[in-house]
Amino acid sequence: MKNTKLIAIILCVSMLLMALVGCNVADSEEETTIGATTDATTQAEAEETDADETEPAVSEESSDAQTTDAEETSASDTETTTEEATTAIEYDNVSKFVSFVTYKNEAVAAKQLTAKTTLAGKFNVTSGYLEQVNVFMGTIGDVNFALYKWTKDYETTIASEPIVVKTYLKSECAKFESVAMLNLELNFEEDEVGPGSYLYVLSTPEGSNNFATIYMGAPWTAKTLDDEYKMYAISSYVNGTKSMTEVPQSSYVFKAKVEKTEKVEMPMPTEKDAEGTAKVILIGGQSNAVGVSQNAELRKKIDADKYQEYLNGYSNVQIMYDNCSGNASNTFVNTKLGQAVNVAAFGPELGIAEYLAEHFPDEKFYIIKYAMGGSVLETQWYNAATGSVGELLTGFTSFVQKGLAEIEAQGLTPKIIGFVWNQGESDAIWLPQSFRYYANQEGLVNYVRTTFADYASAKGIGFMDAGIVGNIWNAYKNVNMQKYEFSLTSPINFYIETTDYEIINTLEENNDVAHYDSLGMIKLGQLYGAEIAKMLN
Repeated sequence: MKNTKLIAIILCVSMLLMALVGCNVADSEEETTIGATTDATTQAEAEETDADETEPAVSEESSDAQTTDAEETSASDTETTTEEATTAIEYDNVSKFVSFVTYKNEAVAAKQLTAKTTLAGKFNVTSGYLEQVNVFMGTIGDVNFALYKWTKDYETTIASEPIVVKTYLKSECAKFESVAMLNLELNFEEDEVGPGSYLYVLSTPEGSNNFATIYMGAPWTAKTLDDEYKMYAISSYVNGTKSMTEVPQSSYVFKAKVEKTEKVEMPMPTEKDAEGTAKVILIGGQSNAVGVSQNAELRKKIDADKYQEYLNGYSNVQIMYDNCSGNASNTFVNTKLGQAVNVAAFGPELGIAEYLAEHFPDEKFYIIKYAMGGSVLETQWYNAATGSVGELLTGFTSFVQKGLAEIEAQGLTPKIIGFVWNQGESDAIWLPQSFRYYANQEGLVNYVRTTFADYASAKGIGFMDAGIVGNIWNAYKNVNMQKYEFSLTSPINFYIETTDYEIINTLEENNDVAHYDSLGMIKLGQLYGAEIAKMLN
């Protein structure tokens, strides 16, 4: 009996040992199989990708552990990323305008593009990215405008694939023929064209007999270029031959990323004029200040009641005006339609009056406008290089003084709250002249503020300016940059970026690409009104 029990015990122990050994063998075989499969898979994938590493197979327990680790790591990375994002450096894109015609030479001629003529310009983008290349065309014709990445030499470069080609056809540019000018532009997205050397090429499309003329600058040599321009390595080519005597009047704009600096806001003056003073607004400039927007076009786009309102005018916003075109009023009348280049047109005064009448119905305003179409800031208003006052600024001064005297004759105390300046197109025609816009505008504003200092409002004489629309003005971006930069020099200098408003354009009405369409002019006037209001609150 005892032996039987002993044998039974031995058998149980043996079976238990065999079971334990079997489990270990099974586990070992499973691990071996997984390992072998992983090795085979890794080798196969390695052969297929020749680069990617294959992750080994893992058990559920290992997977759970790795998931936990991953979650912790992810959380840690998120915290790090969040911290880095909080302290990341912010950047601004700052435009830089570079001219192919040095401003030391002013003479301009034109060269015709024939079927066998090509004009080209090589230049460097030193940093940032290329934003625009533009060329000023005189007589309208068919033109291929291409940009290439410079490689080795001229012939090799033009034999390569261009980055972009834009074709301007005379039949599609008919609206520009009335002014005999067109600004050819190649525009690029951010980082599309980065630092490097490039070549733009102007040519006549194959088979075309519509030949254009391109404005050319005076002869120059590398020695005449300022040091800051030498880094751009600009050079011209006529029919593939490098030329220092025939230079297409062209330019390029590139933007560079610079560390963002916090803009220091200069506080607005807080003083207010005494009750009973007459609030005066001055308007000066060229044709878009005069007003060439058509009453008839406006009538098509607004309802009858609003148009009648514009016809009647605004009794609390009076105007005295001289547009140097035969259409003038030497006494104050309601601001309304017809006070522009002729009685069939209007200028920014209408939108200004509408805004002020709506927002300040109990106030009385007086506008004094003196402007002339096509006038040039540098030669007819103020020249900073010589410190000379032009004939138009002299006429403007006399007319303003006459208006102020009439207000005083009514027993009121006139206070000038704003000077609206709508000009710049004529100074943007020639690249060299555009570079001096800032200095000339600064001189103009200082002259007005000094001359009429005794009539300045408690906050001073605000300066309200607006950018010009490109379309045909070769250096409009350069002029607009300088307008904007000048606006930053004083809390009572204001700048309206017209390109932010699609409605402010010159392309839809009367085949007139130089002057604002009717609704655009109303909008611009309203924007001026909003800036003028800042001098009141």
